[in-house]
Amino acid sequence: MPEFRNDFQSRAITERTGTFTDNMKLPIHRWFRYSAGFSATWVEGIIAELQPKTVLDPFAGSGTICIAADKLGVNSYGIEAHPFVYRLAQGKLSWEIHTHEFLEAITEIKNLAASIQPKFPDKMLVLLSKCYTEEVLIHLFKIKQAYLELAPTLSEELQSLTFLAISATLRCLCKR
Repeated sequence: MPEFRNDFQSRAITERTGTFTDNMKLPIHRWFRYSAGFSATWVEGIIAELQPKTVLDPFAGSGTICIAADKLGVNSYGIEAHPFVYRLAQGKLSWEIHTHEFLEAITEIKNLAASIQPKFPDKMLVLLSKCYTEEVLIHLFKIKQAYLELAPTLSEELQSLTFLAISATLRCLCKR
């Protein structure tokens, strides 16, 4: 066992194990840029090499280890304390949803959002006003209302995937 450990440690140092940079070129992993985490390619290689029956990631982040395990048919469990990051990981772990189901859900949310009056909070957060124009905020609140109204009718996986898609879109809409 010590031989394996030394080999593993030296590979971990020489390979880009602790970087998400390469993940931005990979399906699923690039769906939401998460700046902390392991290289998905490296994780898949380690899981394939070790062939564990189960993997536990106590700091799951956006789910890189659990996604790699899923792709290799290995059971996995991830624990993430941050609620938003947890939901992002849940969305990425819903990668097997059929495209037509996802598009139907998004279309339903889009159509409902187009037909409702937005409900604004009594006091707008300053950060929101700094990130988004008033026009974009109107659309965002409509999308939020539509999502919250339709979410109970969607499967848990579809809820997670649509949440991820909406969250990723918010980054693109932010004022630069």
